[in-house]
Amino acid sequence: MRIVDRQRSAAEAGTDSLPRLDCTVVVFAHNAAERVRVLVEGLKPLVAEVVVCDIGSADETVSFALAAGARVIEREWVPVVEALRQEVIDSIEARWLLILDDDEVPDRHLLRSLANIIAADSADVVSVCLLSYFFGEVLRCAGYEPTNVHHSQVRLFKKGAVHASTRIHKKLGLAEGARYRALEPQDGYLHHFSYESVSQWLVKTDRYTDAEADWIVSNVLGRPLPSLRFALGVLVEPVSLIVRHRALSGGWRGLAMVIFMLNYRVTAWAKAKERVDGHGPGAARLEYLRKGRELLGLPTDEFP
Repeated sequence: MRIVDRQRSAAEAGTDSLPRLDCTVVVFAHNAAERVRVLVEGLKPLVAEVVVCDIGSADETVSFALAAGARVIEREWVPVVEALRQEVIDSIEARWLLILDDDEVPDRHLLRSLANIIAADSADVVSVCLLSYFFGEVLRCAGYEPTNVHHSQVRLFKKGAVHASTRIHKKLGLAEGARYRALEPQDGYLHHFSYESVSQWLVKTDRYTDAEADWIVSNVLGRPLPSLRFALGVLVEPVSLIVRHRALSGGWRGLAMVIFMLNYRVTAWAKAKERVDGHGPGAARLEYLRKGRELLGLPTDEFP
């Protein structure tokens, strides 16, 4: 499959010389050996330092990162990176930080724009435009338009100018007085190679909705107004994706995103209800075993 985008080709862009970025790049990675090697080999000549934060990888991510010249920070596995992002940021001694996930690659035009901001000291916090790929192709609708400000992400910042939340998918917050700048698509893209397949989406969704369910239990269930807002959001989002964000213009990928996002919200809510009602997987499994014994005439009085 050949991925094509309406930009200068990579070969053409590669002929440009780039100024050095006086920053530390931090890459959060899990089981991403080949992707990490590409990032470190490509960025190391251009920046002051590349640090790979490995989150419990079982593959060669650590050895590949070290071989490519990165410094490695090893952390135990957590299901979502937000759980340790602030801790890692605080541990880095650098004036400027550029943070990336292992499936994100800045193009050379974006690197040039970021280098100019650092050199001119014209901002403290910088958000960038994402170009998101789903199942092998760029998706420019369903909320993933590069011009959608809600899809942009803070990636470059001065130490102390942002604070990270442990809430899944929560954007970095700005410190009081921090100078903020939002880059435009003409300033370059951060290419987000998010999902290689539908199967990968489903696996990640199961993990992410676990974290979402914990938040819903603490902040939504049992509270009338938050519950109403959550319910309205679940109902309105598919309509917004289709009408406002032209999801159907993305063909089957756009339609899939509408269905997947609705499934994501409902699954997170259902998991939260399951937790509150005490009918999680462990409890249900024991109840099914007990019921099976009862149906077969086996004693259940000593069964848990």
